[in-house]
Amino acid sequence: MGLIMARFWKSPMNPEELVKNPQFIADGFAYNDYDQGGLGNCWFIASVACLSASDHKEILKRIVPADQNFDKDYFGAFRFNFWQYGKWVEIVVDDRLPTYNGKLIYGCNKKNPNEFWCSLLEKAFAKLHGNYDVIDGGRIHSSLVDLTGGIGEMVPLRQEIADRDLRNILINCSKMNSIMGAAIFNQLAVPGERELKRDTGLYEGHAYAIINIKEVNIKHSTVTLLHLRNPWGHGEWNGPFSDKSPEWNLLSQADKDATLKTKDDGEFWISLTDFRTNFDELEICHLTPDAFTEEISHNLDRSQWAVTEHYGSWVSGVSAGGPPLSFTSRKFWTNPQFEMSLSRANKPTTVIISLFEVDDLLRRAAEDISIGFVILKHNRVRSKPSRITAENFSEYAPRLVETSGKYWPYRERTKRYLLEPGEHFIIPCTFKAGLEAEFYLRVFAETPIDSQPVNVPKNNADIVPSSPKDTSEYAIMKAFDGIVGRDGFIDAADLVIVFQAGLEAAGEGKGFNIETCRCITGLSDIQSSKGLMDKEGVRKVWSDLQNWRKAFRLIDTDKNNAVDANELQKLFETIDFNAGPEAVAAIMKRYGGKNGKISEEDFLQCFCKTMHLFRTYKELSTGGKITMSLNQWISVGLRT
Repeated sequence: MGLIMARFWKSPMNPEELVKNPQFIADGFAYNDYDQGGLGNCWFIASVACLSASDHKEILKRIVPADQNFDKDYFGAFRFNFWQYGKWVEIVVDDRLPTYNGKLIYGCNKKNPNEFWCSLLEKAFAKLHGNYDVIDGGRIHSSLVDLTGGIGEMVPLRQEIADRDLRNILINCSKMNSIMGAAIFNQLAVPGERELKRDTGLYEGHAYAIINIKEVNIKHSTVTLLHLRNPWGHGEWNGPFSDKSPEWNLLSQADKDATLKTKDDGEFWISLTDFRTNFDELEICHLTPDAFTEEISHNLDRSQWAVTEHYGSWVSGVSAGGPPLSFTSRKFWTNPQFEMSLSRANKPTTVIISLFEVDDLLRRAAEDISIGFVILKHNRVRSKPSRITAENFSEYAPRLVETSGKYWPYRERTKRYLLEPGEHFIIPCTFKAGLEAEFYLRVFAETPIDSQPVNVPKNNADIVPSSPKDTSEYAIMKAFDGIVGRDGFIDAADLVIVFQAGLEAAGEGKGFNIETCRCITGLSDIQSSKGLMDKEGVRKVWSDLQNWRKAFRLIDTDKNNAVDANELQKLFETIDFNAGPEAVAAIMKRYGGKNGKISEEDFLQCFCKTMHLFRTYKELSTGGKITMSLNQWISVGLRT
């Protein structure tokens, strides 16, 4: 329905055009703030409801900064934060929302139409992935990972798990503050009908948020009940323990008062047995590795984990060797390899390996890429090879100790293992050779761990190293490591050298000048009191730079590396920063020169300064220390 309706939307409207007194956040975050609109993103709406119902409101405050509103200093844009493959990414969007006949098309707060954090969060999530159409379909645990940076896990239901085991998972995960949802698959897959209503009142092809879990006494037994919410805000389960079912009469008055509500609001209670037989999958996001379901029953107190992370890619003909059909296959051993040392452990160690395919949802492949990995242990009889190959496999005889199991066509594949001390190799791979994708690998261990990519001899033409997630990012990280001092920070002059390495790796000869790097250093979120940048700050700003440069080149249609005032205004709109005419005029006056145009590097400088002025303005205006408007503040700041 969402894709069809999108074709008939009118011009986007901002909240002040829709209601008289818009508010960003009215009365905090509530799980029933958010109702799904005309887009098939119940998975995302349900995940936000799950998070809103949890005890981790501080996570939502990180995602949705509360120091924003439609007040006198309002300038038409909002910022949000999402976790993406090891780092937090800030997404800024303007306030224009898709409407039809003066009403919002997508997610909104129907209970309080004046509250807009949910609609704007949905727009930011759509921008993160490309557009609204791209998030039309997905999985709860996937968006929960984007919202928290946690570890996703899927538990099959129906006949694949006993009630007792499911109860233990639900109760223990609830104690560990894991966030949970559930999904029903579309069994019939009728074309054009993604969500089909069953006689039970539940919908196939639909996702639900798990709001609460409660155990109640009925006569001489205990029943586990789950409180679920339909993201639509209506449409409920009509079986036992539904709103008006007779089963409620068997409960004590205290249990009944604490649970039963008879409103058609999309919320309902369902017994654990009915949940297991009617839903296909329990989707969980663990905020720490401790809560992983295979170990929560006996490791509830563990809190310290060693974590390593790596980026890589499968490239056809280079590092996309496919599955281990044979350990004498030269093709398989071209896959990326990672050493994992547990040599400091003196007993079997719990290790959780989490492999992500880095999604580019805008370019959805016709064939889903299923991912997995294998783990081999080095044979101590011989010295460890620098890399395992088809030629040396028999000589070194590493032992296959674990696999990820069935290859999954999902973004994340996470498994827990108990591994013996020693040297191991992790080899991520796809279910068929030649399939291309980028990946992100996390390794959690209960003891200190060393893991690193395997180096490949340059003189071996048959073995080509795996490409990193981003060749240029890999180059700047390597350059950073080569220049950084003991304090872990670099200055603007160092940044010129680091970025030069990244640009050369991307095939560009010209680097950024010292002034641009000073502006970038001043903008960085992660810096010392002296204005220096650490490694994560460099990584984040490099990612932002790629987006800004891409937007510049999109607007620079004649490819002359220059934009005029009108194009600059469009450029700011493209990156969802609502710079007014005063700010644009100030930028052109300072950087435009006699031909009234600014170059790409000039734009990078002015945008960094504009963002810095914006952040300073927000800090000062919150304390009532400034009276001028934001655009006046920016225009004055850019002239000085």
